[in-house]
Amino acid sequence: MSEELLIKMRSMRGCPVKAAAHLGITPSAITNWKAVPKRFEKKLRAFLDTYKAPKPKSKVYIKWRDDERVILCDMKAAGASNADIALVLKREEISIAQQISFLFRRHGPDWARMLSATTECDLDEPSCPNEAWSEAKIDKEEHRLRSLPLASFRDIIALDAQISLTRHSAGRHA
Repeated sequence: MSEELLIKMRSMRGCPVKAAAHLGITPSAITNWKAVPKRFEKKLRAFLDTYKAPKPKSKVYIKWRDDERVILCDMKAAGASNADIALVLKREEISIAQQISFLFRRHGPDWARMLSATTECDLDEPSCPNEAWSEAKIDKEEHRLRSLPLASFRDIIALDAQISLTRHSAGRHA
């Protein structure tokens, strides 16, 4: 198979596996273009001309996948279990902000502090009741967080950790 065909196929989302099924060969044979016999080339070219790549779910979904490896590293470093990580990754139909927010709501401020430490965030926890955020301010910040679906995941982690810690502090000093 020509390298030009392989490059074209690799640029099409989900194509190699579909093409392999269409040609009746293994997906690994398509990964290594030299392993695909030349007699398949005409059939493959016709397939590529008519192939319709599946549409991604959303821009948020794509960004989540792009950031996934880094997020997973931070989550692992923070002590998240595989079950918790799987739970978050399955919620890919909602925004990154909501997924991260969901994690913090589930684990509470201690987990937030651990994760923030892995992302080098500066979190100034209120040391007395006068410095604690009001519930209204916390709610406003949380609303702002949820309205940023494409924000940097590190910004989201920092903001959500701040919300969790201040809410925890406000409750402790109440």
